[in-house]
Amino acid sequence: MKYNKVAISIAGSTVDRAIERVSEAQSVADVIEFRLDYLTDLPVDEPRPAVTQLIRSTDRPVILTYHPRHVGPSKGAADVERQRRFWQQLFPLAENQRVHFDLDIELAEVFLKQSEPVPWAQIIVSYHNFEQTPTDLLDVYRRLAATPAGVIKIATMARDLTDNLRLLAVLERARRESRPTIALGMGEAGVISRILAPAWGSFLTFGALRASEVTAPGQLTARELVSVYRVSQLTSDTNVTGVIGNPVGHSLSPRMHNEAFKQLNLDWVYLPLLVRDLRRFMADFVNPVTRKMPWTLRGLSVTIPHKIDIIAYLDRLDETARMVGAVNTVIVEGNQLVGYNSDVAGALRPLQSRLDLRGTRVVILGAGGAARAVCYGLKHEGADVLVLARRAAQAQQLAERFGVRAGHLNDVARMEYDVLINATPVGLENPDRDSIVPPSVLRPGKVVFDLVPLRTETRLLREARRRGCRVISGLEMLVHQAAVQFQLWTQHQAPFSVMWEAVGASESTS
Repeated sequence: MKYNKVAISIAGSTVDRAIERVSEAQSVADVIEFRLDYLTDLPVDEPRPAVTQLIRSTDRPVILTYHPRHVGPSKGAADVERQRRFWQQLFPLAENQRVHFDLDIELAEVFLKQSEPVPWAQIIVSYHNFEQTPTDLLDVYRRLAATPAGVIKIATMARDLTDNLRLLAVLERARRESRPTIALGMGEAGVISRILAPAWGSFLTFGALRASEVTAPGQLTARELVSVYRVSQLTSDTNVTGVIGNPVGHSLSPRMHNEAFKQLNLDWVYLPLLVRDLRRFMADFVNPVTRKMPWTLRGLSVTIPHKIDIIAYLDRLDETARMVGAVNTVIVEGNQLVGYNSDVAGALRPLQSRLDLRGTRVVILGAGGAARAVCYGLKHEGADVLVLARRAAQAQQLAERFGVRAGHLNDVARMEYDVLINATPVGLENPDRDSIVPPSVLRPGKVVFDLVPLRTETRLLREARRRGCRVISGLEMLVHQAAVQFQLWTQHQAPFSVMWEAVGASESTS
């Protein structure tokens, strides 16, 4: 098999259903992987006729994978022997040079001890660890490399972003030894390895045909890999940006920024970066002096829960970020890290397009990083601002910082306002969740702005619309603040309409 970039894993429940998916898969992928272990009608004692049908259904290179222990309990030595007999019946299919066979390392070592013929040039010898990424991953690689297999494959659960550094070390070793190797991290923290794998020198990266048919945790669809992240075009010189937070899997920002990069034909990529340990991430992935990740990092978006804590790791802040006391944008300038806050512009622009803010009575719900940005911007524009939060002390602290009024969230029912802004994350995980605003508070003609950036309206906005309020979706803030970020990073005017369309066309959230 020649060097390719994206393989689709087809996990149909029957042979016929797998074949039905081939046409759709071929429109995206370079390689088709048939997961034989998902086929409920595959006669394991005589699999060759059915597998021949699968191979004939495509003109793409084919990977045959059969790891029953990965979808059910292992049966020890008896299970290995059953797999050995299974593959012996399929190895004659190696006459077709398009066909490759994925064997677990334990099974490959069993074949090594025997004299029976094995088409080693077409064998992918694999190691899977669904629990963790071992610290001795290079030892695992050496074990795999001791076989004569044509391709080495390592797939491990990434518990932390730093696990990707071990996978990268494996690929660097394999490149020096001229051993075609696939190294991928599973789980949300391993997503970047699936996107950057080809740029790192991985022989392949795997994607699912559909989001409902993923065959490993954290697996993206092949269409996302090709259309959103443009994996076939990424190199070690590609400029990297991304969003850091916990969680980030829901984020719309990768779709939005990558579409903008594509529109302007920029060699940039935007990644979802699950960051639990901010200190470690900044040292190993961001700081130009200490980082271990050999990438051309140009900037970051920062979301919950890191907008305030990240300030400690930056060299300087622009005036707005300093006044707000929260950062949602980082730029790498030489060896320095500079913090900005584009949330202010992101929140103000949708409001300014609808009303004059001077003297306008605004109630802000919440006292976190987003509330800080909105409060600062509105005060600067001359609005009359009241901050309400469950923790009254936190609201009071924010009020004192910006010279506004504060109160408890329970006070919302008796407050007069022209604009009501939800700056809490309520509704982010479940837009149908009960609103923190009693329906009686929602009055005709008032403006209700929910900063939660969902394509689907939150319950708050739905109730506000029903009661005759003028509603503003958090998507507007998302795109406006992203346009500012895009220009800060690239020095190009953001293609706003393209970014807006990318958000509107998606069913995710950010």
